[in-house]
Amino acid sequence: MANAWSTRASVERLLDWFSIDIGGRISSRIASAITLTILLCLLHWLVNSIVGIRQKQEADGSWRRLIFASAILAGLQALPVCVALLVTACEFTGVNQQSLFVAIPIVWIVNTVSLLEALRPPFEFIRLRRALPPVEDPAFLKRIRMIADVMKLPAPPVRIWRTAGSGLQVQAAVGGLPAPSLIVFDGMIHRLKTDERDAVIAHELAHLANHSLWFLISPTPIAGLIATLAAMFTTPVFALITGSASYLLIQRPISRYLEYDCDHRAADTLGYQTMSRSLAKLHATHFVKDHGLLSYVVYATMTHPSRVERMSALARNAPAEDRPIIDWNNREVSSRRFASRLAYLSALGLAVISLVWKCNDTSAWMPVVGMTIVATIPVSAMIIAQWLSTRRQRKRRSSNLWRPVHIAFAVMFLSSTVGRYIMPPRVEQSIARTESIRSDVWIELFAFSLLLLAMGAALLGCIFALRIVLSRRLGLSQECIHALQDHDFSKIIELAAKSPKPFMRDVNLRHNLALALALSGDRATAVEQLFQILRDEPRMHESNILLCLLAIDDGYADRALPLSEKLVSALSRDPDPLTLKATALLALRRFDEAEATVRKALEVDPEAGYAYAVRAAIEWERGNLKAAETDFQKSEEYEPGTAFLQYIRAQHTVRTGDIERARIEVKKAIAASNANPFAILQKRVQGLAEEVGLNVDDQQ
Repeated sequence: MANAWSTRASVERLLDWFSIDIGGRISSRIASAITLTILLCLLHWLVNSIVGIRQKQEADGSWRRLIFASAILAGLQALPVCVALLVTACEFTGVNQQSLFVAIPIVWIVNTVSLLEALRPPFEFIRLRRALPPVEDPAFLKRIRMIADVMKLPAPPVRIWRTAGSGLQVQAAVGGLPAPSLIVFDGMIHRLKTDERDAVIAHELAHLANHSLWFLISPTPIAGLIATLAAMFTTPVFALITGSASYLLIQRPISRYLEYDCDHRAADTLGYQTMSRSLAKLHATHFVKDHGLLSYVVYATMTHPSRVERMSALARNAPAEDRPIIDWNNREVSSRRFASRLAYLSALGLAVISLVWKCNDTSAWMPVVGMTIVATIPVSAMIIAQWLSTRRQRKRRSSNLWRPVHIAFAVMFLSSTVGRYIMPPRVEQSIARTESIRSDVWIELFAFSLLLLAMGAALLGCIFALRIVLSRRLGLSQECIHALQDHDFSKIIELAAKSPKPFMRDVNLRHNLALALALSGDRATAVEQLFQILRDEPRMHESNILLCLLAIDDGYADRALPLSEKLVSALSRDPDPLTLKATALLALRRFDEAEATVRKALEVDPEAGYAYAVRAAIEWERGNLKAAETDFQKSEEYEPGTAFLQYIRAQHTVRTGDIERARIEVKKAIAASNANPFAILQKRVQGLAEEVGLNVDDQQ
């Protein structure tokens, strides 16, 4: 195979071209390599400083920290190239210079781009380069300053990420190396109790106390270095796969250690029982559930431990007077720990064996399979879990999601076929000259085909990315989502007036416009547009769901009932249409039918929190207070702190006749409805407020 490529590697040419003569050949080449590395670091430092300026400005950072962080990242970004240059300069024998030349540009680009992300704001839209709005609640900011003082940290700037939908996300994060800032999601503020929210904040601040931001970027350059070293003795494709596998193997223990450490630091600050309760609610809203084989695979290979592992670790270290109440199975904890250790040791062993095998026999294909398994199983498990968690939402909207996948497979097949039939004749002839390696021709052809396949897939990805960046509809969609997050519904109406054609052509934009009209108070126009959407796109079930919610909230449960029945027929594996139907039946006081419908919803999904809330309302109406409270607790367990739950609680309290307590609960319901207008509870909450003598406008 060596005769197939007769030209020298370009890395070596570069050293010969950029030559610094200081005497001996090796010394001169090493000096050239070091000089090139210094120049590359300076270039990286300049780019890093420019990229990091935005985060520095948004978080009121200092120039000193920006320069320091940019310089450290510059060294890490140039590390793989530095090693490649030094190895080439030293002229070590046995190094596959051709493989190194192919692999090092890819490793350098991936390493550079990945580390640049650490300098950017933690969350932002693709095309809307706007800073997230700062949190303005003085009481909330005061709590953060108090927690930071206890942890002996300066309070970071706090920004909020609002959810453009009814399911407010319960999450928080810290990020931005030039000047760390704290990002809180609206669900964390409105769905958690004060002490539980403080525990989440303390966990995120602990990431600053233990310097997690620096440790969490370390797997990227280390993996790039390992990929560079692997490229010296193996093929470039195998080296890149080795780099991906190394990143996952390095990241997992570092991240898990830091997560456990942050849990303990937060618990030491605010209490172990409080931290345990907040973990339970965080995991309840996570897309990976705590049961099933997929859950075991994901948590055995991902960066965060499972709920029971984290809570068990807290219980082991908690003082006796503050030990969390054990609501988990110790056997499950042991089995998850065993699965986690077994998965990691198996992956590590398989990676080492594959690397050693490939270094000794570069023509072997089994090491490629082994390393690919190590690199793909954790990512594949996470992708599958996310795909399953969003399956219901995808089925509710009309879009051909499989079209890009079909095109991708077509391009991959075409590129593989082209690689098989147009293999350069010179390479094939050179391989076939020696009889002893004639049998390897097909292996080389297959490898070349795979390389073309990967190139075709990358080209396709670039094409789709370019379409996304240049798409006017995407820009409008991003603007709409941003407006929904800011609850600036008039902005969407203005966008539709300025760009009517994109809104008419895109059913999702039309739906967002109808939603904005409904939440702006023009429900009649919104209902008319939603019915028109359903006539044009019958598979746009999201519009039907919105129609049901509007009808129930307006007091027309009899009109919502047939709409919900259509949804039940169209979305047979989704519990929400059944819950909507049960809500309509409850409003019509057809309790037996409503209970039977709730039972069907729980058969579809035993963890449907909204279904338990509806059944709790049914039991309260019947006077079965104990059963109602049990169902309400289950609902709180699976869907903690939602606006609908607070409305159900307020409705029950109003029915009891205790006016003072009812006013407190109704005020909470008003606040929850204002925080999450997408729940479509405005008129029902207003009705409760009128019953207890409250003015909704006074509670804004």
